[in-house]
This record gives sequence, C-alpha cells and structure tokens, in this order.
Amino acid sequence: MIEYIKKGSDYLVNFRGIYLQYLVNLIILLIGFILGKLAGKIVARILHELEVDSIIKKASGVDVNLEHRLSAFVTYLIYFITIIIFLNNLGVATTLLEIIFIAVVIVVVISLVLATKDFIPNAFAGFYIYRKKIVKEGDIIKVMGVKGEVVHINLVETKLKTGEGDIVYIPNSSMTKTGVIKMKKKSKKARKHIK
Repeated sequence: MIEYIKKGSDYLVNFRGIYLQYLVNLIILLIGFILGKLAGKIVARILHELEVDSIIKKASGVDVNLEHRLSAFVTYLIYFITIIIFLNNLGVATTLLEIIFIAVVIVVVISLVLATKDFIPNAFAGFYIYRKKIVKEGDIIKVMGVKGEVVHINLVETKLKTGEGDIVYIPNSSMTKTGVIKMKKKSKKARKHIK
C-alpha cells in the first residue's frame, strides 16, 4: 500500500513538473511575440525619426519603403527565434530547426547582397562625384558615347538631356569607371554671332 501511494505521489509530482514546464514555455512564447512586435515598432520609429525613406527617395529617386521592411524583418526574426526556443524546450527536433534557421538567414543575406550589389557602387560613386564636383547640373558632358546636358544628379544616377531632347540615365559608377568629358559651353556672345 505504501508503495502504491509513493507511485501516486511521484506521478503527481511529475504531472505538476510537466504542467509547469508547458506553462513556462507558453509564457516564453507570449513574451517573445510581445517583444517581437515591440522591437519592430521601435525599429520603425527610429528609422522614421531618421527619415530613412525620405533620404533614400531624395538621393536615389526610388521609393523603397525600407522603414516598414526592416521593422517587419526584425519582428519576424524575433518571432522565429522565439518559436525555435519554444520548440527546443518541448524537445522537438532542434537540429532540423537549426538547419531551417540557418537556411533562412542565408537566403536573407543573399537577397540583401543581390538587392544592393548595384546600389552600393553607384552610391559611392555618387558621393565621389558630389564631393569632387566632377559634374554639376547644367554642364554639358560626354560619357559612354552619350553627349548631353546634366539635368539632375542623385545618389545612384545622373540624368542627361541630349541635343535631340532624349533623356538618358547614366549610373554614377559608370561615370567614374569610364570617365567624363566636359564640353565647353558656348558663351552668349558666341551664340549671338552664330545667329
């Protein structure tokens, strides 16, 4: 009889321990989701205060909505990490989850590299052109076989208007690699003599 009571009390202790473990895991899951949502909002607010989207749009002329994308990435990354911790505590195959996590990180990194592979060299070239004042709006230049007047320069490209009225966009990295020939502007006196 004593042995039977001892087995019953052991079973009750094990049941309480398992129940407590599941409760702790659910609390961890809930806290992780709250932290993910909070971290996403904080990142969005910081990026919005820094005016990242408007700076990128002004500099490149492209609306990328980076504030929303980065905040969503942070939120979902924390959700994913929380779910891995939750499943790991439950004893689910952690090796499989780790492989999935590594694969997701690799895909994200490759996506970021491919998305910015043209932007970064053009941005550096744009800064170089701006700082060295190689060209400015109103200059007549010849680059990559195209002759035209510089209409606008932004972070990633230079907009030229050709003599025929065509608009040509030249990537800034191409301008620094191939070189720019500045053409002399005709003076107003020379223009009057021509007429």
